[in-house]
Amino acid sequence: MIGEVFGAYGVIILVVALVGLVVPIWAVVDAISRRGAAFTAAGSSKGMWLALISAVYLASIRARVRAVMG
Repeated sequence: MIGEVFGAYGVIILVVALVGLVVPIWAVVDAISRRGAAFTAAGSSKGMWLALISAVYLASIRARVRAVMG
């Protein structure tokens, strides 16, 4: 049914858009759920990764998802 509404290319674009939306959300939720000390022990910063994930999403992915979804 979705293929009938959007066509083959529309379904591909919809899947890519959903993946582009779900993966950053999953990454942020996963990073939030980890202890800050674990990031420090791994030689990184929890705040830096949360900012980086959010910035990449907002700067590049969000606009494309909004364009596809109307």
